[in-house]
Amino acid sequence: MKKISFVLLLLLANIFIKAQSISLGTDNEYCPNTEYEFTVTLPSSYTSISATQFLITQQPFAFNSTNTSFKFKGKFNDVNIKQTIIIKYNSGQSTFPIEYKKVKSLFYSNDASCTIIQPKFSSNNAPATSFTAPLCLVSSFAITFSKIKWHTAFETPTYCFGSISDYEYLLPANWKLGNITSNGTTWLQGTNAVTITSDLTSGNGQTILIRPKNTCVSNSANSQVPAQIIVLRPEPNLTFAATQAPICNGGSKTITLNNIPSGATVNWVVSFPNNGQLQITGCSDCPSVTLQNSGTDNVIGTVTATVQHCSFTYVKNYNVILGSPPYASITPITNYCLGGSDWELVLQASTPDPTVTQYFWSRDGVPSGSGATWSTYEFPPSCMTIGLKAENACGLSPEGTQQFCPPCSFRMVIAPNPVKGQLNIILEKKSISKENVQKSKIIFRLTKVGDLQPIRQWTYNIIQSNYSMNLSNLKQGIYNLQMIIGNEQESKQIVVVE
Repeated sequence: MKKISFVLLLLLANIFIKAQSISLGTDNEYCPNTEYEFTVTLPSSYTSISATQFLITQQPFAFNSTNTSFKFKGKFNDVNIKQTIIIKYNSGQSTFPIEYKKVKSLFYSNDASCTIIQPKFSSNNAPATSFTAPLCLVSSFAITFSKIKWHTAFETPTYCFGSISDYEYLLPANWKLGNITSNGTTWLQGTNAVTITSDLTSGNGQTILIRPKNTCVSNSANSQVPAQIIVLRPEPNLTFAATQAPICNGGSKTITLNNIPSGATVNWVVSFPNNGQLQITGCSDCPSVTLQNSGTDNVIGTVTATVQHCSFTYVKNYNVILGSPPYASITPITNYCLGGSDWELVLQASTPDPTVTQYFWSRDGVPSGSGATWSTYEFPPSCMTIGLKAENACGLSPEGTQQFCPPCSFRMVIAPNPVKGQLNIILEKKSISKENVQKSKIIFRLTKVGDLQPIRQWTYNIIQSNYSMNLSNLKQGIYNLQMIIGNEQESKQIVVVE
């Protein structure tokens, strides 16, 4: 008997629910800002109506005699979230809630997969993330993508429905979507399969944007994040091809400018020297030219190639060594003193001639080796004049000379050593002016042999001739005492005894 009563209650509840209905159901898709007329049927007399997000434009009308059937008008707001109509009846004791989730709006963006545009090139189905359009050439490419869906925001799980057929594109100025030319600021309407055409020059570094368009209502909101295709219009990679060899007096060589774009022109001129020593023989508007050295000066010559490609001009300079290296220069790499008087000097050879095959050094006019570097370790130090010549296939450069003097200025004398308690330091001055001494700062740093971490450090703002240091608290062992004056350093070992 109880089971029969329960079944009867379920049947009555089902009949009661079916007795409440609305003419425009929740499974339909709706355009926002469009007025719709709804017809409602209730199992008991109407009490009130309210809405969330939805806008009621005309209150209920056309009631039947029992107030259980009526009409009302309203608009869905242009916002893609759940919009609810709530109708109360039976003296407010019963509620008929109607939730609409299929409102075609683009107000809120969403990163769900059903809403992301993924353009591909129609030619090979590859992802269209960037497009290279050569300069001075009109290029076309076709793209396509699957239609995305409408979505209702803030629903869990993500709620998507239907499909969007209309899209809009923002292109660089003077590019075309089909036959429509872009002004660079106005979105152009298209579908999910379009052809885009470049102009001759513009768009490099810009992006083509694609987003869905809501055509069911004018001036609709659109917060969707557009898909992007990066436009690349690179300049030609103009490079020279030639041997590294210099042009000796009376000689010649050919150079070629590579990667000149189709349709471009090139013109060659001699930029330096302008005395006729360097000449272009034969064709001066071809990709390859022959250079002739008709003089005797050892200089760096320059030829200039000017490439004209529609509205673009590219200028490339090529330097060539005429004859022997014009000069060789010396650059100090290491120049400091060790122990107050031991001078270490390392020099680097340099020249503007990339064709140099060897360097030759001299010291005070006497040959002193070859190679790209030269070094000496002097005790005692003395000034010296260093000479350098560079050699290429045409001969030797003039000798460049430079004088170098030791930077050593002080010598540290310590006593007693071994030491127990008081250590005395005598500073012997060598070749530094009184004015510089007064402005200098001196640092003494004590470390354990084999350990770089300072144990003690003394700093004096005025350089004196004598210093005393109390080492009575140190453990017995061997220590390094380092003196630092500006860029000069000297280290001595001391033995501490207990």
